Amino acid sequence: MLIEKNRLKEFAHTLTRIYGKNNVHVKKLKTIDIVERVYLSIGNLEKCLRTLTEREVKTLRYALKSGYFDIPRKITLNRLSIELGLSKATVETHLRKALKKILENISNKTISACPILLSLYLLCYN
Repeated sequence: MLIEKNRLKEFAHTLTRIYGKNNVHVKKLKTIDIVERVYLSIGNLEKCLRTLTEREVKTLRYALKSGYFDIPRKITLNRLSIELGLSKATVETHLRKALKKILENISNKTISACPILLSLYLLCYN
């Protein structure tokens, strides 16, 4: 077992107390169910990422690593454009197009657990 049963129950109880029982649903899954969901999410994420151009991925990855999406930002759009050797308008276009494609896939429920998987992909893979 990955998590102690009592700690999991305590966590679910805390969530229920904070968000209300109509907003918290606990479901027992077999390990195989979880693995299937992760693989399905990864497969859907890969399909989504294949819609991005190489420049969009490069720009998005660099912006993420540089802290562009942090609060507060660690780098400005202007500085990103200088470091990438592109115009400010081009960097903004790459970021906006990439994010639009990703968000459309999320809103279409093509990708579940996308934020975590997307961040891992952008940080770890070429």
